[in-house]
Amino acid sequence: LESEINGLTEAIKESKAVDLYYDGIAAMGSLPPNVPDDIVSKLLMHFKNINNSCWLLIDSINGINEMIKYAETKRIKFCIKLNKEELLEVINRSRKSQIEDEKDLIKAALSLVDNYKSLQFIVATNGSLPTLYIGSNQYCYKIKLSNLSKKFINCTGAGDCFSAILLSLIIRDIEHISALIYASAAASASCLKVENSKYDDEDMMDILNHITLQKIWLY
Repeated sequence: LESEINGLTEAIKESKAVDLYYDGIAAMGSLPPNVPDDIVSKLLMHFKNINNSCWLLIDSINGINEMIKYAETKRIKFCIKLNKEELLEVINRSRKSQIEDEKDLIKAALSLVDNYKSLQFIVATNGSLPTLYIGSNQYCYKIKLSNLSKKFINCTGAGDCFSAILLSLIIRDIEHISALIYASAAASASCLKVENSKYDDEDMMDILNHITLQKIWLY
């Protein structure tokens, strides 16, 4: 395994990819067994032109602490997108008390945002239940899909679709909440297809009409 990792590292170092400029990078997916948690952050260190104009989207609990440390060190704007169970795991690593309800979860997530200067927002997904947005400006929103007449066929890859659309919009300076709504619509539209992570624009535009946005007041 070590020789394979070293081979991958050398291949990346020698590729043209390390000399390119990047607007956004998505760290997504799970790691195979026995692969070190810091593998992604170590590989990114070889990319010469990643700077504070680049966005990093973290959509994986594997190696998340190392990725956060990398982003903070490089002063790269980053966001975290996890499902609620993963977010709870991250939060409970640094908390002695358990999360009992949604408000506890949001407050704990806000404490994470406050702890990291480069962390712009956290998105917590929960399957068919509302998606939560917790921002560095202390704004929290709930995004809900309702009254959709069409039935979901295949939700595999919907999370990847969500992250891809979200990152592609925020690197274009689209306002975060608007980007999140469009990402939610695209991910939901992808569930109407047999193929993974693909969607029709018509389905997405229809779903946009069924998405509601609710601001959450904590105090």
